[in-house]
Amino acid sequence: MVELQSDSTPPGSLPLALIVGDAPRGTGWLRHLLEANGYGALTLTAGREALAVARSAIVDVIAIDAQLADMDGVTLCRLLRDDVRVSAATPVLLVSPSPALGANRLDGLRAGAWDCVDPAITPEDLLLRIQAFVRGKREADRQRGAGLVDPATGLYNRQGLARRVREIGSQAYRERSALACVALGLEVPSGPQAELVVRRCTEALKTAARVSDVVGRLAVQEFAVVAPSTGPQGAVQLAQRLARSLGAAAAHSWPGAPALRLRAGYESVANVGYEPMEPMELLARATSALRTGRPEPGLDWLRRFEPTATA
Repeated sequence: MVELQSDSTPPGSLPLALIVGDAPRGTGWLRHLLEANGYGALTLTAGREALAVARSAIVDVIAIDAQLADMDGVTLCRLLRDDVRVSAATPVLLVSPSPALGANRLDGLRAGAWDCVDPAITPEDLLLRIQAFVRGKREADRQRGAGLVDPATGLYNRQGLARRVREIGSQAYRERSALACVALGLEVPSGPQAELVVRRCTEALKTAARVSDVVGRLAVQEFAVVAPSTGPQGAVQLAQRLARSLGAAAAHSWPGAPALRLRAGYESVANVGYEPMEPMELLARATSALRTGRPEPGLDWLRRFEPTATA
């Protein structure tokens, strides 16, 4: 048994794993590994019971067997992802008794699993992955507690976004590097599925953005992505990548889902050191472009900030 408590266990209180599955058959090896390395583990066999626990208890990571007593693991992943009572920052792992084939792995990832794992993964590799996931989840919890995170999506709220934009703006100034902001407005038809579409679009934004990007929620259906080291051309490419990801997420929300209508605005500074701009002004310009900017050639939905534009 590998034991790496000093390196693999996140600092702070005992991290808690919720393990869902038939322990002797599929998930017992994972429970033994986690418990030997400083994690507490709660084991359940039924997906519905696990969903109820995830809604009410504070768990740091959820590991799900590929086949449960009452449903398959992919279905539970999807239910967890779509339930607004389960923090979007909670990492979910899909556990397979053997290496997952390409199609099965993609099904799991599409359903909301953060990773697909099996006994062939080296213990140190797996523990380091889980450590990184749990650290990120706990940081999101801390930010939420400080009032910097939107509780419904796990993204930065306006206050949290402002703080992070100032931080990366200061870094861009010191490094004389580029900085861009893309603001996005979704037009989701009202109805019982609207909340689900926004939730899935939120997850798509997280996936499409780079690790260095800062993603925040400005309003119910408006978001902003601040991208370090990104000039004007890169900002257009970022907006196009985000649009593709959002469109795909909306299309997979439910059968016959209407096409997502998207608006976007952006502003970019090629060198913050030579063209000083308050980071919050960059954000304000991008959100202004969303409404009154100049359309990019061939891209009616994407607009760049135009100082002389009027509504």
